[in-house]
Amino acid sequence: MEPFEYIAAIYSVVVALAAANLLASLGETLKYRKTLHHYWLHTAWCVASLLTLLAIWVSIWGNLSGIEKISFLEMLPFFQFVIFHYLATWLLKPSSFTPDLDLRSYFYTIRTPFLLCHLIPMVILVPWIVFWLKVPVDGAIVTTFGQWAVLVMGLLSSRHQVQVVVFVAYFSLQLMQEFYQYGIG
Repeated sequence: MEPFEYIAAIYSVVVALAAANLLASLGETLKYRKTLHHYWLHTAWCVASLLTLLAIWVSIWGNLSGIEKISFLEMLPFFQFVIFHYLATWLLKPSSFTPDLDLRSYFYTIRTPFLLCHLIPMVILVPWIVFWLKVPVDGAIVTTFGQWAVLVMGLLSSRHQVQVVVFVAYFSLQLMQEFYQYGIG
């Protein structure tokens, strides 16, 4: 097997576990839909996280397919990225679903660690890409800095309006990043 095949297999397993966790959470939400206290922002983060996992899985080919030889230290920043996204999806799923679960209060309980799970891997990965791999700063890297700012704003305020802005801005920047990275548009 080539190094890429090993890397892709590990990535695929972690992404599949995270996706299964999110889908189970959405299934439980549907199961208790009549009595559950819904919070649209929690559901939006679940759906957006599922799409992000798909983008991470697809990006394996674009980012890592040409690798012929790689050390553990060179691979570590990429693995931490997918591991933190797994942790973020794990946080989105309440440990126990009850008919009277309030997803709004649950979301604000996990808000800080959830947003940190999005911020920490970017803070580690982007400087590594720019300084270690010597990739030129482009639109995709610049949008990541915007995501940092948005996530910090979400960490500093627990107001609903701020969290809505954080969600919309974060995923708008995520889409822009995909466009820059793959030359779409």
